[in-house]
Amino acid sequence: MSNVAAKHPGNKRRTTISDVAKRAGVSPATVSNLLNGKGRLGDDTRVRIHAAMEALHFTPNALIRALQKRRTYVLGLLIYGLTELEQNAEDSLVLPLLAGIYQAADAAGQDILVYTGWPDRADRSTGLDFLDGRADGLLWLAPAVDSPALQRVAAAELPVVAMLSRRVPANLGYVDTDNVAGARDLVAHIAAQGHTRIAFAGPIHASNFLDRLEGYRLGLAEAGIPIDPTLIATDSALRNTPEAYARALDSWLQLPDPPTAVFVCVDRWASWLAQAATARGLSIPGDLSLAGFDDLPSARTLCGGLTTVHQPFKQVGQRAVEQLLRLIEGIPAEECRVMLPLPLVVRASTAAAPSNCAAPS
Repeated sequence: MSNVAAKHPGNKRRTTISDVAKRAGVSPATVSNLLNGKGRLGDDTRVRIHAAMEALHFTPNALIRALQKRRTYVLGLLIYGLTELEQNAEDSLVLPLLAGIYQAADAAGQDILVYTGWPDRADRSTGLDFLDGRADGLLWLAPAVDSPALQRVAAAELPVVAMLSRRVPANLGYVDTDNVAGARDLVAHIAAQGHTRIAFAGPIHASNFLDRLEGYRLGLAEAGIPIDPTLIATDSALRNTPEAYARALDSWLQLPDPPTAVFVCVDRWASWLAQAATARGLSIPGDLSLAGFDDLPSARTLCGGLTTVHQPFKQVGQRAVEQLLRLIEGIPAEECRVMLPLPLVVRASTAAAPSNCAAPS
């Protein structure tokens, strides 16, 4: 029985420094010096050690080297949307983000550790999950505002860079996009078409959605259009189902002066409102102009082309890795914060206001 166990591949003994030293005809300390870049070794000695390592398929123990160098060269990644890729891969912001993250990490010689179970335990995690030394730092996609787990990790001083959020503790970095300016420019475009009844729809549970609401308000103010609270729908249910957007539209249509344009804070949710409008006999943009945010692939065909704001998701991923590595090296957090500009993309879904709609005064 013992002989069988000894031959089983799962019980094969790992090659050690001593094995390499014996084959190369040197001391274990000499092999250790080569691995750690210490001491002076002759070319012949180096060649023999490398040949022995290759012949014995030797790889240094990653855990030991990490302890010695106090670096794992692993970056943790907290990201949502992975379970939805099978149904909605084309319109997922996760794929371009991952592409940017993996490209930048590979170029920097870093590995990525994905915390796949994180989205399901976000509300009950204390943040201790990430402090066990497996990763040098964390890339965190859109952490919730005032997240207890994020606060715990920040207090422990683990390097963290948030993606698509700027509302983070003072010692963390972020790579975000200028949602305030993007939303303001979008509303300015709609107002320039003569619309004065411009509605806003979308939940405000996340940092960037709060920024889009702020940009909506700024755009109205700059156009001289009074803010009407009855045209602002920010119920948390608006991130869940098409029916929630249908209810929001119905409430607006019952107003004495309903909106002639709607800004929905995500393209996918804009498609839900478009479905509701069509089901009620409204044409886009003839009866109702519609705009979204993100510029995912479906926006190019929705309503003949959805006016939206383009998000450079791949660039966000790339820059986040770069900033996290800077933070790990000791660069101050305030120097590891990046805000990317957002271009407006005008398409067919926004047009001039109906003739019975008064222009801004």
